Amino acid sequence: MKEADNLIGKRLAINNREIKLSNLTCKNPKLTISEEKTFDFFYGIRGYRTDPVNLKLPERVTVANVDCDDPFDISAFFLPGKNRIIFEDGGFFFEAIRVKP
Repeated sequence: MKEADNLIGKRLAINNREIKLSNLTCKNPKLTISEEKTFDFFYGIRGYRTDPVNLKLPERVTVANVDCDDPFDISAFFLPGKNRIIFEDGGFFFEAIRVKP
């Protein structure tokens, strides 16, 4: 639970060289983008035990699978809209919203 608390209120920064969240850094991220049926993806492919409706995800969602040069806890980002990102870390789901710099 402490690890989850440490991510609340932190900035998620994504660019073509790295993805950075708190003390987590993904160097040279390679993203594979797909469109998925949200329920099937959550229960079938990923085996998550949460209803995507609770995360306010639509029926279909854009999934960005993450591959990094170094170990990185986050394996996928769910993009329900251009200003929201949902991701899972340590069994907890988080929402990141776009802020103006």
